[in-house]
Amino acid sequence: MKGFDPATLRTQSQSRMRTALGALALSAIWLALLFWYSDAVLDRFGVRGFVIAAGLAVLTIVLAAMNSILGAPRCPHCRTRLVGSFLPTAIASGKCGFCGKSLEG
Repeated sequence: MKGFDPATLRTQSQSRMRTALGALALSAIWLALLFWYSDAVLDRFGVRGFVIAAGLAVLTIVLAAMNSILGAPRCPHCRTRLVGSFLPTAIASGKCGFCGKSLEG
């Protein structure tokens, strides 16, 4: 990782987490309202429209989770994504939590 900067790595991780949590919250609200007004939705749009609307909320959650994980930085040596317990190790030590090599590469 050229120009390894722990502060930037942490900020990017927090930003991805906020985005994922925001998408989760909006999708949960969308699903709650959808099921709360399910009779009206089913009457107006039918079962197909109801399933499509519910699927959009689930798709939003999945895409936010994928963005959070796939956008994470990788170790230049072993190509392991620096997520979960590997991220604090990388920030604190400047080394990969999996292979132990320096991230300065």
